[in-house]
Amino acid sequence: GNKQKWPHKKLLKEYKKIGKKAILQQVEGEPQMVWSQDNILPQLYYLYVIELIKFGGVKADTLEISSIETYTSGDDYLNQHPLSFDNAISEDGVNSWANSFYENAESETVRLHLFYFLRFMAEQELTDALDIDAFQSVHLPKNVDANQVTVQELDSIIKLLLDCNPESKLQQLFCLVVVILSFHGCLRRGEILRLRMCDIALNEPKGSLFRITITRTSEGRPKNGKARVVHVELPPEQAKLLRLLLKIKDKAHHLDPLMGFSGELLSSRERQYILPVTRAIKSICGQLARFHHLRHGGAFVLTNQLINLFCAVEYTPSCRYLSELLQISFVKKRFSYWLENRPIELINSVVALDQVANMIGHSLFETTRNSYLHGHEWIIDYFTPVALQYSKAMLRYLLGLNMGSNDISRRIKLLLKSDCTNIQHSLHNNVFLFSSRVNEMVVNNAGRLSWLSDKPADFKSANLLNSWLINLAHQSGTSFDLLTQYYLKPSNSDLLLMWKELSQLKLLIYRNKVSLKYTKPTYKLINKLLQNIDIENHSFEVKLTKRDALNYKAVFELPEFSMFKRQFTLFKNAKTVGTKQQLFIEDQFFIGKEKLMVESLTTGKSKVLVKLELKDFSVKKLINLYKKIF
Repeated sequence: GNKQKWPHKKLLKEYKKIGKKAILQQVEGEPQMVWSQDNILPQLYYLYVIELIKFGGVKADTLEISSIETYTSGDDYLNQHPLSFDNAISEDGVNSWANSFYENAESETVRLHLFYFLRFMAEQELTDALDIDAFQSVHLPKNVDANQVTVQELDSIIKLLLDCNPESKLQQLFCLVVVILSFHGCLRRGEILRLRMCDIALNEPKGSLFRITITRTSEGRPKNGKARVVHVELPPEQAKLLRLLLKIKDKAHHLDPLMGFSGELLSSRERQYILPVTRAIKSICGQLARFHHLRHGGAFVLTNQLINLFCAVEYTPSCRYLSELLQISFVKKRFSYWLENRPIELINSVVALDQVANMIGHSLFETTRNSYLHGHEWIIDYFTPVALQYSKAMLRYLLGLNMGSNDISRRIKLLLKSDCTNIQHSLHNNVFLFSSRVNEMVVNNAGRLSWLSDKPADFKSANLLNSWLINLAHQSGTSFDLLTQYYLKPSNSDLLLMWKELSQLKLLIYRNKVSLKYTKPTYKLINKLLQNIDIENHSFEVKLTKRDALNYKAVFELPEFSMFKRQFTLFKNAKTVGTKQQLFIEDQFFIGKEKLMVESLTTGKSKVLVKLELKDFSVKKLINLYKKIF
């Protein structure tokens, strides 16, 4: 077979010649990488080598060239196990690929070097679904991934996704809902992608409490194989976005994916709605953050909500955003399925932590605590006693004094004096000290307990729904956004678009291509063509000139027109001899989807008609829609 080229070898040769500084400058100037569809490993290995040159290894900041060569000598082995782009972005795909070759590595050394490479892969946005824990040696201490997306970071990720320029505004809406539901519902990436329309229910028409069923579907099953139900009470603004999505898709089939269009493949949904979110997470939370950390952040909030529910001290953190999520009324709504309007005193708190584990999909709370909650310093705030105020009468009673006695202050001074002799002892056991120690950690950025930091965020302030609708109305120059606007507000009933039809158009037109805003000359050509089309026969006439051929190609190479099948018919005057006209059509007009028929004319000039055909969609309806939007 064809031997795979590995560009990292050339890079290492250059490195030997010109040194670290020069090679890094050279790499900086390279254009952005376009991923190969068949095998992304050579490109990943190349990036891995750059990282090793730039940052060194675990112990040394600069690695010897010989060490880098040793670490990256696995290309012969990887040659036998290519990784396609679609498998790289798929949770099941990338993990089964890694399992298949890691198990068969010929020695422990090779396995260790492959492990280093896999660890690098798990940090890349493309392969961030790789579960690196699965490959850790049993001889090493278990490494708990202590990252989580905090509520403030969630807020920043949502704002970033709203501000960026997506392929289509519906893609943007899907990405926003993916982030919101994955965080608040503690969902894994496969679980959010496999959700179907029938798996989500809104408790009341304009409410913000949703019931999500995670279960086996035709596309896969949950990690532990068990179905579960997640109850999510969303912040009001975020709930509006999810309700909008459900409204847009209210006529969709109940087995359609919740995230994405009817008939859209899982691999396409990974590209369109997981990759952009992963990019946003990495740009807000750093390169080590992964999509999975949304789930960690959500689990942290969920546990806090539960503890707040049962604690005598209602804890209000300094972050407004988190304190909104911890308000008792908000929390009670989320757990209403369990509380059933009973007062807290009547609830069996022994099983409370199991409720958290069940919702997250862990069989034991132990797993949640160990892998997701990263220490317990934060629990202390729920139990710090509140300062109490005592009346003089109460103090006399507590100190055993007679009514009207004035001995209160002397007795209190004595108490304080005896306390001071035990000051060393009491400081070591003081909950307040522990609390301040945690605060100190946060100030010094040591603890990553950033929910305590003072970046204010308030989920009542930003009107997410309006921002999205305004963007759709004013920033859309792409035809699919215009079709989406038309779908939401049709101006005449004979051209009603159904969700299934909008989905068909998305899949016909774009097939993951980036949609473009066209220049004025392109719009002119499109308009000219649309005016010349005979709607009933969906055909138009072309002249056999080079100019007409250029205009034809300019329009039919656009995504919106390239999916039409095009039948050329040359009505040829019987007196015209030779095949010059046929050859001109084939040579100058044909792009790839054309057929040519020749019919004889007894009188009149020769002419050429092009007829448009379309699989699965009415040509007449589409041309009429195009006339509306272009």
